Amino acid sequence: SNAAFGISRFVTRVSQAYKSDKESAETQQLGRRLLSVVMPAVKHALASKEDVVRNEFLAVLRKVVHECAVHFDQLRDLTVLDNSDEEANFFYNIVHIQIHRRLRAIRRFRSLIATSVNASTLGKDPSAMDVDGVDNDGDGIAEDLSADEDEDDEDIEVDDSNPNARKSANGKTARPTIGALNPLNFGTQGSSPISAANIRTIFMPLLENWALADSTTVVHDLADESISTIGVIGAVLPWPQYNSAIRKYFDMMKKSPTLEKRLTRLVLALLDNFHFDLRGVDVDHLGRLVRQTPSEPKQDTGALETAQAAEGEDKDEDEETAAAAAAAAAATSAEQSVADNKSTRNENILDAVVNHLLPLLKKKVTDVDENSMALRAPVAMALVRIMTALPEKTMNVQLPGVLTTICNMLRARSQIARNVTRGTLIRIAKFLGAPYFGFLVKELSASLSRGPQKHVLAYTLYTLLKEMRNQVSVGDLDYTLESIVDILVQDVFGKLAEEKDAE
Repeated sequence: SNAAFGISRFVTRVSQAYKSDKESAETQQLGRRLLSVVMPAVKHALASKEDVVRNEFLAVLRKVVHECAVHFDQLRDLTVLDNSDEEANFFYNIVHIQIHRRLRAIRRFRSLIATSVNASTLGKDPSAMDVDGVDNDGDGIAEDLSADEDEDDEDIEVDDSNPNARKSANGKTARPTIGALNPLNFGTQGSSPISAANIRTIFMPLLENWALADSTTVVHDLADESISTIGVIGAVLPWPQYNSAIRKYFDMMKKSPTLEKRLTRLVLALLDNFHFDLRGVDVDHLGRLVRQTPSEPKQDTGALETAQAAEGEDKDEDEETAAAAAAAAAATSAEQSVADNKSTRNENILDAVVNHLLPLLKKKVTDVDENSMALRAPVAMALVRIMTALPEKTMNVQLPGVLTTICNMLRARSQIARNVTRGTLIRIAKFLGAPYFGFLVKELSASLSRGPQKHVLAYTLYTLLKEMRNQVSVGDLDYTLESIVDILVQDVFGKLAEEKDAE
């Protein structure tokens, strides 16, 4: 359009001014106009719902990055996306009329972030990424939920309440082996070649438009790639921006019920990349935060005494020693200040996670509507993973309630709901390992104690043992052997066996 062309001419004028005399008052004024007028307008337009508006300003942004980014610290990091080869240029391909070119641009952007963080720290195998940065292993929780939307459900459905339905007609077990959850990866914040500010104000709004487009305009391939990319971005965001994004998506669920599934996938994609290590925060025996009083900046006592003693012995000869001791004390004080700031930051994050984030997720998990079971189960998995980043005492207080809720979800009348829940429970059991297996058996026994529920209990225990067989060693489950044997005896020789014979 004429307006976009006019802005592009202004960008060219700024570039020419910086090349000719970047120190002049006119050049500095032009630069300030670019940063304070043009760039805010571009960022605002990228959040627009209209494709035409976004494409126009993406063209302007490409012009700014290509001609002016090297002159401004705020924009210099965007040059990694500007490639002389149009096939690899993000700004050219992201507005291309062909959808597959847009998908390639998003994948390359995601690959850039993931590679900078190191693919292994994102729970991915580097060999599982192709040249376009497409993740091929699909281990994330959000990917599982995405697969649930489109799968043809080729697995043989087994009625777990039917005592004779243990195998399918061809003799094969009903469900394939279920993979374990990936552990969280810490220390990835700030590793992106693109600044967090630019990611938040330029790329997040752009990707959100595709991820949350309404049903009449949504392009599902673009939505899926955008959701996956936002998840990877979560691995490099600082806590304020990370927390703000999650709370924003939860708020949108209340206002836009039709987008609940995609919003849930966005939340899960971010939770997949929770990277804040809170295990070292001090808590009391109930797992509650114990705030530490920051140490006051002061000189190291030992270093100060050394300096004073040296000065007392020989003031003239020991001036250098005293100066060195004072410098060491200052360095120690600076290190203590950094440690205090980090400790305070982690305390604030733990407080927000325990008092705000976990309650939101628990509320989602405890929804009584069986129709939303497919959404609840992945959220439960995310809850368990996040708890492994908390102090051990806090985890021990918070985790049992979540596991109990998941076990209670097996009471659902819907076979599909029970299958989804069972798959979730298996992955969580693999993730937590043998130490929590006894607690799961105990809670399953308490939750599934009536009528047909006992058949569900027997089948679920059988499936858990089958899936865990390669993860436990001899003796790991001895502490809960009595409970396991009791359930199996009831299934084989008790009233359950009689019901089977009757069938």
